[in-house]
Amino acid sequence: AQWEFEADAPVVLQARRRLEMLRQSDEPAGASESGAAAALQALEEAYENMDVATLQCLIEDWKFGESAELNGYVLKLQQLKREHDAQLNGLLTAMRGRDPVVLEAKIAQWSFDPDAAVVVQARRRLNMLRGGESPSRGNAEAVSADTNPERTVALQKIRNALQDRDVPRLQHLVEDWEFEADHPELSGAVRNLEMLSKERDQAISELRSLVRQGAVEAAERALAKWSFEKDSLPLEPIRHRLEELRGGNAPGPSDGHVQEMEQAHASKQIGKLQRLLTQSPDPESEDVQRMAGRYRDLKREQDCQVAELMKAMRGRDAVVLEARLAQWEFEADAPVVLQARRRLEMLRQSDEPTGASESGPAAALQALEEAYENMDVATLQCLIEDWKFGESAELNGYVLKLQQLKREHDAQLNGLLTAMRGRDPVVLEAKIAQWSFDPDAAVVVQARRRLNMLRGGESPSRGNAEAVS
Repeated sequence: AQWEFEADAPVVLQARRRLEMLRQSDEPAGASESGAAAALQALEEAYENMDVATLQCLIEDWKFGESAELNGYVLKLQQLKREHDAQLNGLLTAMRGRDPVVLEAKIAQWSFDPDAAVVVQARRRLNMLRGGESPSRGNAEAVSADTNPERTVALQKIRNALQDRDVPRLQHLVEDWEFEADHPELSGAVRNLEMLSKERDQAISELRSLVRQGAVEAAERALAKWSFEKDSLPLEPIRHRLEELRGGNAPGPSDGHVQEMEQAHASKQIGKLQRLLTQSPDPESEDVQRMAGRYRDLKREQDCQVAELMKAMRGRDAVVLEARLAQWEFEADAPVVLQARRRLEMLRQSDEPTGASESGPAAALQALEEAYENMDVATLQCLIEDWKFGESAELNGYVLKLQQLKREHDAQLNGLLTAMRGRDPVVLEAKIAQWSFDPDAAVVVQARRRLNMLRGGESPSRGNAEAVS
C-alpha cells in the first residue's frame, strides 16, 4: 500500500503473488484444495515469467503434501537455473571482451530480471565501449593502476579472500563493490566466486550426507580435506554431530532434545518449539519430522487465534476483545497479546462516563508513550487514529514520532532484506541483532531461517522447509 512507483513493476507483481500465497496459507483446513490450486497457479506464473527466485520460494513453501505437479516444477526450476547460468556466462564473457555488438546481442538475449545487477553492469560496459573509453591499452593500464586508495584496499581484500578461498567473505566484498563494474579483477572474482560456491556447497553436502549415514571415519577424512574458510559456520553442527557419533550416540537428536520439543508442544510454546526444530543436529530424523508435523498443526491453530484477536482489535467492542484474549492458549507475552491488552485498555477508557474526560486523555497519552517506547508502530498508529479528545500538541508530537519510527523501521527492513539476499551469515546475524521492532515479525522469522540455512551450508530439505514455514 505504501508503494509510490509503477504499479506494474516486477517487484510489485511478485509481491502481489506472494501476498496471495500468504492469504491462502491463512485459510481454514477445509480450503486445502483451493489453496493447492492457487499455489499451482502461482508456480505456473513464476515459471512463465522466468522468475527463478519466486519459483524457488514457492516450492520451498509448498505445504500440500506430495504432488506430481510440484515435482514437475522442481524440474522446471532446475531447467531455468541452467538456462540462467548459461545466459549469465555468455553475458560475463561478452563484458570481458571489447566488441559492443556482441555485448549488445547478449543483453538482448537476456530473458530474466531486466534490472538484475549483472545486466546493469553490462549496460554500463556497453556504453563505455560505444564511447571508445576502454579499448586502448593505455586506458586499460590506467584502470588497473588503481590510483584510488579505497579501490586499492577493496581489491586487496578480494585477493585475500580468494587466496583463503573464503566464499562468504568474497561474496560480501563483491556485493559491496562500488567502483568500475567492468574492472577485470572484479570480473575474475565473480567467476571464481561462482566456481568456489559450487565446490564449497558440494563439499558441505557430502559432509552432511556422511554424518547422516554415521560414517565417522569418512567424514573425518573429508573434514581434513576442507580447503575453504577456516572458521566456517556450516561446519559447526557437523563437528558437533561427529563428536556425538564418536561417543557412541545413535544417529538422531538426543532423548533430552526430543523431550524438550515434546514439552514445548504440550505447553504450546510455539516459538521455543520452532527454535528447537531449527537447532536439531539431524533434521531428517524420524523424531524431528514427527515434531515438525506437530509444529505445523500448532502454527495453524495459533494463526487462527491471531486472526480472531486482530479482528477483535480492529473493532470497538471491549467485551469481544476481552473474550478473545481469554481464549488465547499460547505464550502470554506474545507481542499480539500485549498489543491486544493495550487496545482493550483504550476501549475501556472510551466507555467511561463523560465526567472522566480528564483521565481519558491522560490514559490515552500514557498508552501512546508506551507504544512509542516499545517501538510498536501498529499500536501507535491505531491509538493516533482512535484519538477523540480534540486538538493536542502532545498528539501532534506522537504523529511526528510515528513518522520517525516508520522511517527507522523501513531502514532496518531494507538492511535485513539485503542481508537475506546475500550469503554471509555474519552480516545477516548482525542485521537480526540490530532489529529493534517486533522480534516475532514475519521478516525476522524468515531471516532466522535464512541464517540457519547459511550456517548449515545448504538449502533445507523439503520436509524441514515445511516445518519452518
